[in-house]
Amino acid sequence: PVIIARICYEAHKVYEKENRMYRALIVVPKNMRMNWHNKFMDFAVRRGKLVVVRGTQLDRIKLMIEAFKPLDACEYTVVICSYETVLRSWEAIRMVEWDHCSLDEAHMIKSDKTKRWKKMLDLRGICKSRSGLTGTPIANNLFDAWTQLEWLGEGMSGFSSYKSFRSYYGKFLPADGERREMLNGYQNLPILHERFTRLCFQITRKEAMPELPDKTYDIYEVEMTPFQRECYINLQQKLAIEIKADIEGS
Repeated sequence: PVIIARICYEAHKVYEKENRMYRALIVVPKNMRMNWHNKFMDFAVRRGKLVVVRGTQLDRIKLMIEAFKPLDACEYTVVICSYETVLRSWEAIRMVEWDHCSLDEAHMIKSDKTKRWKKMLDLRGICKSRSGLTGTPIANNLFDAWTQLEWLGEGMSGFSSYKSFRSYYGKFLPADGERREMLNGYQNLPILHERFTRLCFQITRKEAMPELPDKTYDIYEVEMTPFQRECYINLQQKLAIEIKADIEGS
């Protein structure tokens, strides 16, 4: 609802001032496309077009063309597509100067080494404004935040590279031989807190859906198969040897 409200608000201003449709792109996981379409139908307060881009390459191009055919009193056109579609239909998407682009489940771009992130950088360059939604901004470690902050705008993380971001906020043990340096904690967190406070806001489940009942938990005990047990014991022994070697080496 927050993104939909923003699009409706900005679209009305653009339509009144420039007499054109506001152009918004919503990039979502594949199974969430129709959910976004339905939520627009529920929450939108201005008249606009919704197009869910899917199907073959030809189908996707036809749908993109349909999205930008003007209609009377139509204040916005919203194109909803998957992350995969951005990669596969980039030639069509890059032809549009988007007023806004929002990434749903934005933690899906957390790795700076993937083709997906590199394409999101290209997309960032043709969008006037950007936003991201996620319930798990920090999935593996604090450094997941770099790409998500950089998606909002170049330099929004406070650093020009992932390496610099990682070095500033991470504390590492020195490398031993061919081993990589090991993360040993974090530092300078108040600065990162300030950046998150300035660029992000949080809505809790309790605030959004107060009618939900409390969580209930069921515990099931599952026996390992003989093969799983063998793998587990081997890994346990290997880790014990490595830990002992680290202790003796220190």
